[in-house]
Amino acid sequence: MTKRKENAKEAKPAATEKEAVGTVEPPQSSEPVPYAMIALSLVAIIWICGCSLHLLAPEDFCGAGMFCLRSSPVYSMSVLTELMSKNSTMAERSTLYTEICQDNLGPLGFARNIDAPRHPLPPFTQATALEKVKAAEAAWNKRDPALVAGAYSSDSVWRNRGDLFIGRKSIEEFLTRKWAKETNYKLVKNLWTWHDNRIAVRFTYEYQSVETGQWYRCHGNELWQFDSKGYMQHRDMSGNDIAIDESQRLFKSSEEPAVVDEAAEAAAAFSADTEEEPVVEEATPEEEHEGGEE
Repeated sequence: MTKRKENAKEAKPAATEKEAVGTVEPPQSSEPVPYAMIALSLVAIIWICGCSLHLLAPEDFCGAGMFCLRSSPVYSMSVLTELMSKNSTMAERSTLYTEICQDNLGPLGFARNIDAPRHPLPPFTQATALEKVKAAEAAWNKRDPALVAGAYSSDSVWRNRGDLFIGRKSIEEFLTRKWAKETNYKLVKNLWTWHDNRIAVRFTYEYQSVETGQWYRCHGNELWQFDSKGYMQHRDMSGNDIAIDESQRLFKSSEEPAVVDEAAEAAAAFSADTEEEPVVEEATPEEEHEGGEE
């Protein structure tokens, strides 16, 4: 009994010493760790840093477009522009473009657009998407490269059939070459579908080759992506030309002079002359007699 009391006396100072140095374990908290908030905070920090360096824009996060979830490499537009401007082969450009677009998110890191808004703006409705489509149709039918290029962002990415390039200057140069080889050009664009800041278009146009005089009809599709100010920042186009006879044309170009139908003009003039009140001549007795016999 005496030994137990002595052991207790010896143990008590040890516990007191432990409390004195502050090593007493704090009570356990029952609140869960906010992992979701931590993850969102990290994404926000990365987004702010990316925007400040002009590597990312708010549009890059449209839909499921968070770059941290991409399966394809992330390229800033400065890198893309540098690679596209080099004397690279079409195969090299195609490989790069495919790497960027393989997860359907397309290129990220467009420069922040400082131009005035170009309405209508995304997200699109059926009405505003159709308005975008018909505005593009009207502009392209004017065949003014500078006017058309103005609807695209300064670093817009284009795939036009086998051509791959970036920027308004390249767009304008491409359209200048295109329309130098085509005359009597007439284009019709139709809205296929839309979602958020994207629009899909089906188009048909007819033209005559300047070099050969042969008529063609092109059937194609376009995929458009717009930035927050309504400028197209990504255009992906595929099309096929079919040779047709002039008699098979369905569209009429504004470049063509009006065809004068001389026969129709003569008929219209004759109709206008006959609208005057006819002069009634009195019948002679002989004519009245002849008429009575019939």
